[in-house]
Amino acid sequence: NTMYQILSQIEANGIPFLVIEPAKGEYKHVFGHHPRVRVYGTNPAHAELLRINPFRFPEAIHVLEHVDRLIEIFSVCWPMYAAMPAVLKEALLLAYEQCGWDLDLSVNRRHADLYPSFGDLLATLR
Repeated sequence: NTMYQILSQIEANGIPFLVIEPAKGEYKHVFGHHPRVRVYGTNPAHAELLRINPFRFPEAIHVLEHVDRLIEIFSVCWPMYAAMPAVLKEALLLAYEQCGWDLDLSVNRRHADLYPSFGDLLATLR
C-alpha cells in the first residue's frame, strides 16, 4: 500500500504526523504501536476519536473574522440557499455572546477559554 510506505518513511525519519483512520482500523494496527504516532478515526471501536471545536480560534484573530470564516466553510460544506447563511451567522454570533463574548472587543468577559459548541449553536437556531 502506497500510504503505508509513505507513512513508514515519515515515521522512520522522526517526523510527527497525524492519521485520520478512514474506516476499518487498519492504520491503528500498523502504526498505532509507535510511540510518536496518534491514530484518530470515526469509529470509537477502532480508534480514538478526534475532538476539535471549530468555534475556538487563536487570540490574534478577531471573533467576527472567525465567524465570517466559519460561515464560508459551512457554506462550502453544506448547500445553503437564500437567507440561510445570514440566519446561521446570526445564530453563531448569539452563541458567542451567550458564552460571554464581547463581539466588538473580541474578548470573553466570563472566561478567556470559553467557546460555543455545536450544541450551543443548535440551541440558538431553535
